[in-house]
Amino acid sequence: MFEAALARPRHLHNYEPHADLARLATAYAFGIVRNHPFNDGNKRTGFLAAGLFVMLNGRELKVDQAEAVTMIERLAAGKLGLPELETWIHAHMIRPRTR
Repeated sequence: MFEAALARPRHLHNYEPHADLARLATAYAFGIVRNHPFNDGNKRTGFLAAGLFVMLNGRELKVDQAEAVTMIERLAAGKLGLPELETWIHAHMIRPRTR
């Protein structure tokens, strides 16, 4: 299940080469949270994977912790779909400040 979740963004990129960063990050979060590859920590891992992917690609996710918990809980419960999560991630991506 974990390998399938990690393959999801790669497949998306192959079929939609112009998919933006938020869409690919969403694929990581959705795949891990909804596939439940681990006994515990799927929601945390899914959110972390999305945030790490965004960071490795030059952006940051700037989110309120309580709001993030609510969104990921809704995703896990099947009450949040891909388009809504993608919109939320896109709205919270920022360019990191230079020092």
